[in-house]
Order: sequence, then structure tokens, then C-alpha cells
Amino acid sequence: MHQVPNNQDQVELDNYYTSEKITIVLDKALTPNQNAQRYFKKYQKLKEAVKHLTGLIEETKETIQYLESVETALSQANLTEITEIREELIQTGFIRRRQREKIQKRKKPEKYLATDGKTIILVGRNNLQNDELTFKMAKKEELWFHAKDIPGSHVVITGNLQPSDEVKTDAAELAAYFSKARLSNLVQVDMIEVKKLNKPTGGKPGFVTYTGQKTLRVTPDEAKIKSMKM
Repeated sequence: MHQVPNNQDQVELDNYYTSEKITIVLDKALTPNQNAQRYFKKYQKLKEAVKHLTGLIEETKETIQYLESVETALSQANLTEITEIREELIQTGFIRRRQREKIQKRKKPEKYLATDGKTIILVGRNNLQNDELTFKMAKKEELWFHAKDIPGSHVVITGNLQPSDEVKTDAAELAAYFSKARLSNLVQVDMIEVKKLNKPTGGKPGFVTYTGQKTLRVTPDEAKIKSMKM
């Protein structure tokens, strides 16, 4: 503060981040110390504003991700599944329930029979089913699959804690097929134990976080998927 004289409307100071000078506008009615306090308060307000906006941006990103997952589910849904997705959107507050509209009974995740002829693989067909499958039905040691970084179904190999590579591939193909990458080749699919999944507080249906996964690459085969349906 020793560089700032009294009764000045501006002052030129060294910029510690560059070799240039920086001009600071001052209030002549205030002392140098009072001017410094004034700028510090402005800085604190801006810092809080940035923190608030950063939170809003993250919240908006999560909402976009959620709606993209709903869009993917709708694009692959039959009439019954569309009704259930509507119920999901009502529960999450995106649409209102019509007068006298009944609460839809939730269907269970779909069952698929792995190519070993004995292992059951479950597939969530919307975010409510995904939540139920992952956090209520699946055992902690069972393997969970999801297309990497894109919207898609939660897939769990049930009742087989040591599945063969063939069965893991079956589950990965289901996760790829019931995702936004359905028509793609060599889709990356994450595989991880259910116990390593986390549901963030306040997270949207179907939203999970995890680390320590293995990633498989598979190309979904529609004919194979249909033949596995139980």
C-alpha cells in the first residue's frame, strides 16, 4: 500500500504476472487501505459468483446427460416401455401427471440367456429399471456392464460370480446394443463389480459413478441379441 498516495483517482502498479503495468481506478474519497478493502470485497463477491455458476454448469451438464439417456431409451422403446419412461419423467419432475392418470406399475429388467445356455443376464430398459437393477436386485459381487461414456442400459450378469469370457462378451454386447452406440462397431463397454458403483446424493435415475473398471470392445449383433431374449 506504500505505493498508493492519498487523494488519487487511479494508480499504476506492477503486474506480478507480466512485465506490464496495470492501472487501478480508485475512489478519491477513500484512503488507500479502504480502496484495497473495497476491491477485496468485490473479489470475494466475484469468487462466490463463479463458484455458484460452476455448480449450475455441472448441474446442467448432469441434466443434459440424463435427458440424453431418456432420449436413447425412447428411441429403442416399445409402447409399453414408452409409458414407463413417461412415468419416469413424471417422477423426476420433467412432466406433470394428467388428472386421473394412474401410477404405472414398473416392469422388471429384461432377461437374456447367455450363450452358455445357463447364465441369466439382466438389462435395464430405462433409468428407473437401471436403478432398481443396480442398487436393489444385483448382488455386490456380480459384474455390471455399461457402454463407456454414453447413454445406455445397465446390464448385470446374475447368479454367476465367475462368468466365462464368453458370457462377459454376451453381457458387453447387450450393453452396447442397448446404448446410443447400437449401430457402431467395436463399442467400448465398461465392466466392474456392483460393489464399486456409487450413486451420488441427489443424482438422477440411472446415474452412477465408478473407478477401477475394465473396458471391453464389442460389436453388437442384433440377431444374436434377439436369440438370447427370454
